[in-house]
Amino acid sequence: MIIFAFLMDGLEEPVGKFKYFDINPRNRSAEFEYTINPKWRNQGMGTKMLRTAINYLLATTKLNKLYCQTAAFNIASVKLLDKLGFHRDGILREHHELDGKLWDDYIYSILRNKWKTS
Repeated sequence: MIIFAFLMDGLEEPVGKFKYFDINPRNRSAEFEYTINPKWRNQGMGTKMLRTAINYLLATTKLNKLYCQTAAFNIASVKLLDKLGFHRDGILREHHELDGKLWDDYIYSILRNKWKTS
């Protein structure tokens, strides 16, 4: 597992974190997850962070595919992944419990040849 912390000048705590894991060298794929500090949500930090991390990974590794999982109720994450061009590969039905309710999880991926570096 490799973790990147995203920092801003003058702040002691990270704006967000990105980690990738389950690296499969044969299939050239890895899973990732990310979090944004609640103080910095809805300010474009998630977009900047994911673009930076994915650009870096694709420039420095031979990975062809990055994928992640997010809960259907996490609308901000769903919108972010859609905005960045990720493909919704599938749905894990009633996979995520929150407050006594079971929610679907979505599986998203991006392929190297579909990623737009800008």
